[in-house]
Amino acid sequence: MRRIASLLLVVGLVVGVAPETAGAQGRCVPCGFAGLCDGVECGPSAAGCTPRNGILVFNSTSPPYTYWTLFAKKRHGNRFGRLGGKLKVYVDAEVPTASVPGFPARRCRGSLCFGDNARFLGAVDGDRLLGKARYPNGEVCVFTISLMFGLGDMTEPNHFECRDAPGALLSRGQLDLQGIRLFGCRQ
Repeated sequence: MRRIASLLLVVGLVVGVAPETAGAQGRCVPCGFAGLCDGVECGPSAAGCTPRNGILVFNSTSPPYTYWTLFAKKRHGNRFGRLGGKLKVYVDAEVPTASVPGFPARRCRGSLCFGDNARFLGAVDGDRLLGKARYPNGEVCVFTISLMFGLGDMTEPNHFECRDAPGALLSRGQLDLQGIRLFGCRQ
């Protein structure tokens, strides 16, 4: 699983998403949600960057191991803090896909299988992303993610819940955020 997650991380970070030009909200930069903010140590919500586009790479932490890559695009009229775009889903070839959203569209290359892409819409509040993905077959996944590497804030771990078109539970669990490359403006 880690081999595939590493591959998806590299793919997600290599595919560039151009930063925006500066607007009324301040200087547009790659968003840093933790680490150093203007040379000073800061927590996830202290960075003051409101994302509008970019890439997130995350995966489930329990079987069936599922990997997602969100390609959020800037669209005319998008407000800062709104992320919308395409969510790709992957699984290892040996994984049964009955409880994985976006399948049984089973296109495999080597040990990796691809499901149908979902349409993703979400909002960022501080360092938390709440988003919903809708698949063409009617399946829906809801994601709650802290925009920091790993499992999220231990008081509110990253998690997901996926349901089929009639509303029956397909899968739920915790998420591990493997890659963050979001762009926006400092407030």
